[in-house]
Amino acid sequence: DGQAKSIIHGDRSFIAPMLEDREGRAWFGTTFGILGDLEVYSRLRLGEHMSAYVGYNLMWAGLITRPGDNVQYNLRSATAGQPAQSNFGLDVDYSGALIQGLNVGAQIEY
Repeated sequence: DGQAKSIIHGDRSFIAPMLEDREGRAWFGTTFGILGDLEVYSRLRLGEHMSAYVGYNLMWAGLITRPGDNVQYNLRSATAGQPAQSNFGLDVDYSGALIQGLNVGAQIEY
């Protein structure tokens, strides 16, 4: 509803919009997320000038929020004598994401 809160973090201050979730709790749009990263690789020499590589990457991000899951439109269609209504709001939901990949490559050195 146009309200904002001044937040001071260290030597910085900024204005964060004050939003309300579906239960009417104030939410100021800030949080702390965790990120973990693991990388393993190996190199195999195929000759004096050539090497082959294989690697595995794993990344996990916690406490992320996805906008498509948080915005609640709650639309009501128009009926006889009643215009269409919207109860637009936020329903903040946090989740995690797991990203992984396999890397394969070769290198020629001269």
